[in-house]
Amino acid sequence: MGTATKETVTGAKSPARKGKARASVPAVEEISAESTPVAGSLLGDLPAGARLVPVDQLRPHPSNPRREVGDVSELADSIREHGIRQNLLAVPDPGDEARFRLVIGHRRHAAAVVAGLAEVPVVIDPTLSEADQLELMLVENIQRSDLTAVEEADGFQGLLDLGLSQDQVAKRVGRSQSHVSNRIKLIGLPEKAREAVHARTLTLAQAEAIADVEDIPGATAALDEALNGDASNVSFVVSRLQLFRTRLESATEVLDDLEALGVTVIREYMSTQPPGRLFAYAYNSHPDTFAALVPKVQAALAEEHPGHFTAFISSSGPDVYRAFTPEEQEARDAAAKAAAPKTQADPPWLVEQRKRDARRKELEEKFGVMATDEQDYRAAFVKELLQAGEPLDGSFSAALWPLIGQAFVRATFYDDVPEFFNSALLDNERLGEILGVPPLDENDDEDTHYEAVAEKLAQLDPATSVVVMTTAAWTIDHQDWGTTSQGDAELIRTWYTALQSLGYEPTPDALEALAALADVTDGK
Repeated sequence: MGTATKETVTGAKSPARKGKARASVPAVEEISAESTPVAGSLLGDLPAGARLVPVDQLRPHPSNPRREVGDVSELADSIREHGIRQNLLAVPDPGDEARFRLVIGHRRHAAAVVAGLAEVPVVIDPTLSEADQLELMLVENIQRSDLTAVEEADGFQGLLDLGLSQDQVAKRVGRSQSHVSNRIKLIGLPEKAREAVHARTLTLAQAEAIADVEDIPGATAALDEALNGDASNVSFVVSRLQLFRTRLESATEVLDDLEALGVTVIREYMSTQPPGRLFAYAYNSHPDTFAALVPKVQAALAEEHPGHFTAFISSSGPDVYRAFTPEEQEARDAAAKAAAPKTQADPPWLVEQRKRDARRKELEEKFGVMATDEQDYRAAFVKELLQAGEPLDGSFSAALWPLIGQAFVRATFYDDVPEFFNSALLDNERLGEILGVPPLDENDDEDTHYEAVAEKLAQLDPATSVVVMTTAAWTIDHQDWGTTSQGDAELIRTWYTALQSLGYEPTPDALEALAALADVTDGK
């Protein structure tokens, strides 16, 4: 066996190469014929022939039994400090001649990437067979106790698939034949159980017990449910399955006789009894007790159809259930309904609240976007009017009087102040925006800002002030557009009549909503 070339070691403290370019990655045919033998390539000195290979030309081996490389942060720190002290081992990638498959050094490769290395020292051995590669990966990880039991089992199975016997696998990886045999049992476990073993939430003893009972009919569903809980659930279900197997073996002949009579026989594990009423059962596992079931069922069949009966294995042995008759089932349903807690009717206020909520949601879906758009369009329109500086004509003032009159009557006589008539609801920011006052920011004084708004407002004639104030205070939201109140509908239509006299053009959706409000005011 040769001696590893020390110049291939890379890292923060490796000597600099002066006046000499780094060696390129060799093609497969350039590799020395004296390539790495399987034995001895894990530990000790590696043979000459290692090359610096770019990290992105190395691929994880698809048959690597180790599923994850784990946390490599500490190893990456060590590589930054000391470099890589042991060469990696790879084989040519059969699917990509420009790449290589790692055999030994998956963690070192991952840590080198984290450490920022561009190249790593690699011995490339094209002579390694698939069995050699898998053996090396298994031995490397087993010697370091890096593999979980499931990863070990998958690795052993890979060698068996390549034609090795369990005894040969045991000798090549340095384990006993019984150790290999017990790990192989994990291959057939339900996937959820395999994952639990891999995550070390299920012990090997429990896993071996599962492997012993998993071939029992009905075991898969029962074990899958048990694995959702804690370890005690698994142990309990395994014990029940073991008892079921014993009962099933003892009662096979009796179950055959019942089946011959036309009785439905369930030969799989059930955690609950079939629907129906217990008709006959065995108190213990003695065959004589089991045999007593057959004549008892035969006598009953003289009066009932055999399809009414179901036999299955309970913890005591074979039990026979008779299906409920329609009358019995009806009586059971009535009793269950009578025993169920009575649901109290919702109070009237809650019923009305739900109706209002449903109506509000309906209106929001129907008018929400349009209401917001219209609010912005109205404000922009009035702002343009102010910028034009032209006084409002008499037709607009005449159109405003019905709006003001209705609001005054409602506020005075009905204590119902419309939104636009309520100064407390005035949106000062929107008012300032319409008047052209810069928006208030965190460095501005609020009083100064409001004084600027009031000053601008005082410069307007009364009719224009009403337009500006109403636009700023009256949002006309989705609920307003969907109102069923004749008074509210009339107010909105009057306001839009006044705006349209000035040249405002509502959106098509708003025109449609205004037409619907006309139907409300007309009582349709």
